[in-house]
Amino acid sequence: MRIHLTRITGPPWTGWRRQSNALGVSHGVTWWLGEPSAWAWVWGIGLRQHLNRAMQAMSSQWTVWSNRAVAVAGLAASALSLGLRLAAGAAGSTQTLPQAQIRTVLEWSFEQAGQLEGWQPNAHLRDVAVSNGLLRARAVGADPILELTKKIDFPASAWNQIEVRLKADRGGMAEFFWSNTTTGRYGGFTAQKSTQFNVLGDGQWHTYQLMPFWHTEGRIVRLRFDVFDGAQFELDFIRINELLMPPAVTNLEFDFTQGAQGWQTVARQPGSTLVLSPPVRFEAASNGIVSVCLAAVQSARGAAGVVPMSPGQVPESIGLDALRRPALLVASSSRAGLQRVSLPVGNAGLDGVWNLDMWAEPGWRGTVIALGLEVPEPAGMAVTWLKISDTPQGPPQLRIDAFRPEATLPRVGRPVWVQALLSNTGGQTATNVQVHLTLPDAVRLRPDTTATQTVATLGFDEQVALRWAVEARTPGRHTVRLMAQAANAKPVVTEVGVDFTPAPAVPPASYVPAPKPVRGPYEVGVYYFPGWQTASQWQPIYAFPERRPALGWYREGDPEVADWQIKWAVEHGITFFVYDWYWDRGQRQLEHALHQGYFNARYRSLLKFCLLWANHNPPGSSSLEDCRAVTRYWIQHYFRRPEHLTVGGQPVVLIFSPDRLRADLGSAGARAALEAMRAECRQAGLKGLRLIACVGDLGGARQAAQEGYDAVTAYNWPHLGMSGQGNWAPFAALIDGYHRQWEHLRQHSPVPLWPVPVSGGWDSRPWHGEANLVRFGRTPALFRQHLLAAKQFLAQTAPGPFPNNWLLIEAWNEWGEGSYIEPHQEFGFGYLDAIRDVFTSAAEPHIDLTPADVGLGPYDVPPQPVRTSWEFTQDTEGWERTMHLAELKIEEGALTARTTGRDPALFGPSTRFRASAFSSVVVRLKLARADGQPFRDTAQLFWRIGRRPEQEASSLRFEVVGDGQWHTCQLSLAGHPHWRGTITGLRLDPCTQPNVTVCLDALRLVP
Repeated sequence: MRIHLTRITGPPWTGWRRQSNALGVSHGVTWWLGEPSAWAWVWGIGLRQHLNRAMQAMSSQWTVWSNRAVAVAGLAASALSLGLRLAAGAAGSTQTLPQAQIRTVLEWSFEQAGQLEGWQPNAHLRDVAVSNGLLRARAVGADPILELTKKIDFPASAWNQIEVRLKADRGGMAEFFWSNTTTGRYGGFTAQKSTQFNVLGDGQWHTYQLMPFWHTEGRIVRLRFDVFDGAQFELDFIRINELLMPPAVTNLEFDFTQGAQGWQTVARQPGSTLVLSPPVRFEAASNGIVSVCLAAVQSARGAAGVVPMSPGQVPESIGLDALRRPALLVASSSRAGLQRVSLPVGNAGLDGVWNLDMWAEPGWRGTVIALGLEVPEPAGMAVTWLKISDTPQGPPQLRIDAFRPEATLPRVGRPVWVQALLSNTGGQTATNVQVHLTLPDAVRLRPDTTATQTVATLGFDEQVALRWAVEARTPGRHTVRLMAQAANAKPVVTEVGVDFTPAPAVPPASYVPAPKPVRGPYEVGVYYFPGWQTASQWQPIYAFPERRPALGWYREGDPEVADWQIKWAVEHGITFFVYDWYWDRGQRQLEHALHQGYFNARYRSLLKFCLLWANHNPPGSSSLEDCRAVTRYWIQHYFRRPEHLTVGGQPVVLIFSPDRLRADLGSAGARAALEAMRAECRQAGLKGLRLIACVGDLGGARQAAQEGYDAVTAYNWPHLGMSGQGNWAPFAALIDGYHRQWEHLRQHSPVPLWPVPVSGGWDSRPWHGEANLVRFGRTPALFRQHLLAAKQFLAQTAPGPFPNNWLLIEAWNEWGEGSYIEPHQEFGFGYLDAIRDVFTSAAEPHIDLTPADVGLGPYDVPPQPVRTSWEFTQDTEGWERTMHLAELKIEEGALTARTTGRDPALFGPSTRFRASAFSSVVVRLKLARADGQPFRDTAQLFWRIGRRPEQEASSLRFEVVGDGQWHTCQLSLAGHPHWRGTITGLRLDPCTQPNVTVCLDALRLVP
C-alpha cells in the first residue's frame, strides 16, 4: 500500500486536500481529510485505530508525507508528531520530516509466561519474572545485568536501531553493551562498545530508540542490558531494527527549501527527536566546517516553550543560555557511536547561520558516514540549509555573547561598568561595526564614555570586549539596551534589566566589617574549590562575565578576601567550609586559600572547616603507607585546630574518590587502609576519624560500607533527572532527581547519607567546552525549592550514628564547573539569601555589604598586560603550573620547574590578540632528566580561541630533545586550520615524562 498526504502550505486555516493521483493505491484506499480533527475514511484496511491516534497527535501546522512504501504498523503517532521543521519553498512556510521506515531484525517481547527468552539476570537483579507480556525485575546491587545467553549472529549495520520499551520507579543511566566476539576479560564486552541512555523514573511507560552505530564490529554476537541499582523495572520489549535508508549522496550541501533531501526522523527519546541525513561518505580531514542555517518558528497555536526571538535577543525572563539546545550528530566509519556537538544558540536567538568547527571535535575523524540533528521538543526551529566544507559560510553574523553590568550590587550614584562581548559567527568579515548603548532617563552615561563604539573589522570567530561607564540617578530596575550593526551584517539587539539599589548608610572601614552571624538548628556546609589565585586560573571564566564574583577576580589566599567570604557565609546561615585538598604521594597543591587565607583570617573562629581529599590521582598512586602518611600530615597541620570540624569528638574527612583506593588496593586493601588511618589518629591521642565517601549511587554506597566508611555523601550528581541522550537538561529536573536519590539511599544504603548533598548547579563549559553537560535555567528561586526539599528530607530522617540536621552544598566557588553560590554578578546574594531564608530564623530584610560600600577593595588579581612575548627575566610573567609540575620559579633568567607526572603543563596568563597578526611562534627550551640520561620526546603548544578551552585540535606538537642543552624551535602557525579568531590563552606541555627539569627561556609570537 502506498500513501501520500500533502499539506497545503499557507495560512493556518488551510486544510488538507485529497491527492488526485493516489500513487497507485493497490488496496482501493481513498483519503479525504478536512480539518485535522476529521475522520479518515478507509475502505478495505482496518487502520481506524492507528489513524485516530495519529490525528490526535497532529497539530495544524505539521506536514506528513511519504512517497515510499509504508508498513501498516509504521503509521503510528510517532510518524506524525515530529519536532523538527524544514523551511519550505514558500516564504514563512515549513514542513516536517518523514519518518524512517524500519524492519525488525530481532525482537524479544516476553509473551510467554516464565520465559526470559534468553535474557539471564545476574545476582544484582531480584524477583525476576515474566508474566502478562512483561519482564519484571528489581535491581538490588551495584551492577544489575540482563545478559543475552542465546546465540545471536547478525550483520552490524550503521543503520541498526535498538528500541526498548520500559518503565522504572527511579531514574538513572541504563546501557546496552554489544560485541563481535566472546573473548576477552569480560567476554567481549568493553566500555567502548556500549550505548548509554537516561531512563525516566516516573513510573510511566517510555519507548527509547537508540542509534548505537556499532558498524565497526562487523557482526554482533553478544548483547547485554545493564540497568541501575535500586529501581523496579518493567520491560515490554527489546528490538533490534534496521532503518531502510535512502540512497547515498555525494553532494555535501542540503537545501531544505527544495524538500527533505533524504533526511528523515529515525529515533525518539523522551523530550527529543533524532533526525539523520541520507548516507554520506567524505573525509573529515578536508571538510571541517559544518554550516547550518536556522530560523525560529512558532506554531499558530503557540507551542509551549517556543519563544519568538529577534536575532541576538533573548527575553530577560528566560536569561542567557536558558533554552535547551539542538545538537549536531556525527558518525564515522572508524569509530562506534554518535558524537554530539551542541549548537550554541541559547543566548543569540535561532535565526542565522551557525558555523561549527568540527575539526575541534574528537569524533570528527576518518570518513564521515552520517550526520544528524538531535532536536529538543518542542523545537521551535526550522532548518533552511546545511553545508559541509572547509570554510565558514554565510554573511557576517554578529552575536552578542554577553551583556551585563560588572557590579554584583549596582548602587545609585556610583559609576557602574557595563560590559558586552561581541563576536562574528558568520563566514565573512564584518566591517564598520557600530555598537550603541541606549539608556533610560534614570541612567546617564559617564562623561568619559561614548554611547557608540566602533570596531573597524570583526572576522569569523573573532570576539571583542566593550565597556561603558554609567550611573543611575534613582533606584529601581532600569532597562539598558544594546544594538550592534555593521555595514554588511544585520543588526542584533539585546537588553538587560539592571537593579540599582540605594547605597547603604555605613561609614568607610579600614577592614572587613565584623560579621553578624545568624543560624538555625542546622549545620549547613559548602565545598570550597581553591583554584583562583592567579589571572591564568581566572582566564577561562572571563568569557562568562555573569559568573564574576562580588569580590571581583579575587586573589585567593589574601586573608581579607577570606574574611569577606567568612562574613557573607555566616551572615546567611552557613556554618562550615569543606576545602578541596590535594595530595598525591606527598605532593600537595592549591593550599593557599586554606593556609594563607583562612588560617590568617580575623574571623575564622566563626566558621568551621574540614577537608575533602580530592584524590583523583593517577592509577597506582594509593598505598597503605601513603594513607598513613597523609593522615599524619592531617594530624600535624589540621586536626588539632579549634576550628576543625568534629562529630562526636572525631575529626571529619571526606574522600572524593573511593574508587581510586579500591582500584589501587582492592576492596579489602582499602578497608585496611581506612582502619590504619583511624589507628594513626588514636595513636596521636584523638578519639578516631570519621571518613565519609563521596558516591554516585546506591552501588557506590554499598561498596563504601563494605570498605569501612562511616557514611556517604556526594560532591555533585549532575546527571540526575535527565532524559534521553543529550547533554543539555533543565536544573529544575535535577531537584526531583536529587530528592529521589536521597530517598533511595536513605532506604537502602547500609551506612547513613551524611551530610545530605545539595547541588548549586552544573555548567562546565568554561573548562570543558560546549559539548559538555549543562543543567540550564538554574535560579535562586529553584535553588530555594531544592533547599526546602532537603529541609523536609532531614525532618523525615530519624537520628542515627550521625545527627540528622546536616547538609552540604556543592559549591561556594566552583566557577569553572558552574556550581557556585558565592555572591556574583548574575544573581547577587540570591543563593545565600535562599539559605538564610530556609535554614535560619533571622529577620528579613537585611543589608548585604560589598567592599565598595565601605571603601575597600578591589581585590582582583594583578592584571597582566596583554602581551605576545615572554622572556622571564625577573618573574613568571603570569605563567602557572599544573599538578604534574612542581617547584615553579625563575632561575638564571628562565622559568623552571620539575615534572612529577606524565602530563605536565604550563598555563600562560590571559591574553587577547588576533591570530591573523602572527604566523609563527618561537620556543626556547631546555630539558634534563634527573638521572642525566638523554631522551627524545614530544612537546605540545595549545591555544584558546575565544571562550573555548584548550583542545587537541587547537594545538601543535613538536619534537624536543632532553640533553640539558638549550634548543630553539620556531613553529609555523599560519597554515594551521585552527590558528584563527581571537586567541585568549596559551598552554605549553614541555614533555611527557616525570622527573625532568624544565627550563623555558622564552616564548614569543612572530608576525
